Amino acid sequence: MFEGYLVPGYGNEYMYFFLALDLVPAQLPADEDEYIQVLTASFDDACRMIREKKIVDVKTALGIQMARDYLENVNAREE
Repeated sequence: MFEGYLVPGYGNEYMYFFLALDLVPAQLPADEDEYIQVLTASFDDACRMIREKKIVDVKTALGIQMARDYLENVNAREE
């Protein structure tokens, strides 16, 4: 969906945003220091969580907004 530098002018970390559809859950062993909680949320709920500062990671917020916009545009073209 998008690619670009995380903090241009400061670092050279380059990020890619992909949208994966039709995924299925799978249990994988976690690393010793890894604590991941999977949360399923609608776009409306995710956007509310961004507004309420429950999601504070800019990369996550951008990915949610871009995925929502992309899917809304795809659905509008199909109508």
